[in-house]
Amino acid sequence: MDIIGMRNHFREQLKALHSFPAIDVLYKQLLQAFFQWTPTVVGLHPQHPLTQAEEERLLDALAALQQHQPIQYIIGHTSFYGLQIEVNEATLIPRPETEELVDIITREWEATPPATLLDLGTGSGCIALALKSHFPKAQVAGIDNAPAALAIAKKNATRLHLQIDFQLQDIEQLAVSAVPLDLIVSNPPYVHKEEQLAPNVYNYEPHQALFSPPDDPLFLYEKIAAFGIQSIKPNGKIYFEINPLDAPQLKEKMHSLGYVDLSLRKDIFGKLRFLIASKK
Repeated sequence: MDIIGMRNHFREQLKALHSFPAIDVLYKQLLQAFFQWTPTVVGLHPQHPLTQAEEERLLDALAALQQHQPIQYIIGHTSFYGLQIEVNEATLIPRPETEELVDIITREWEATPPATLLDLGTGSGCIALALKSHFPKAQVAGIDNAPAALAIAKKNATRLHLQIDFQLQDIEQLAVSAVPLDLIVSNPPYVHKEEQLAPNVYNYEPHQALFSPPDDPLFLYEKIAAFGIQSIKPNGKIYFEINPLDAPQLKEKMHSLGYVDLSLRKDIFGKLRFLIASKK
């Protein structure tokens, strides 16, 4: 089979799940990730024959896509804020909204870059790595309670030549930071159990990193916020990615903990997705 023939096979097998343009994008991603064939090369040589090994690899990927496995897990990486981030089923796949959160931070601290910052619930390390890349002189740490996720974060840092202090620690047991922090950023698990998720998310991404505690959706936010009050410098900030369903209650809770200048901001889809607050 040649390149165009395999593409047509992908279209036929996946047409019940995706549109042809979406299937073509997935197919091109696989060709580039597996064989380093750019869309230009593919366009110039559509009848290039595939070897048996190449066919088998693509057919394995097709079978995974038919089972709703995310393309990012199939190819083993994704793009985040200009960085290539390795991901697997131990880590969440970074979303565009999280890139927005990083963008908010980089713009707000552009004039006076932070010296110390902490990413709580770092997962693949994408937030910490993006901020370290943008603020190379900053002392950056990332904490997570999942050893497998931290292993990926450390691999990403090594490959990107970025120095991050990744630590295995439970958010519920955080001690006051020995180094006062300019900012804390966190994207904790915030999906409510009753919310419906697509199969590619529910069946593959780690539930520990997706779902908030069922009896108290704000539990982790409160733990982080209480830690922040003790650890953030005066006039420092805390940045949360949040579930829009929790926005009013979380803002009220943050105010009761002593934070000031609280701001809820919408994401590109018009949903209240970020909460930003300052310490006096």
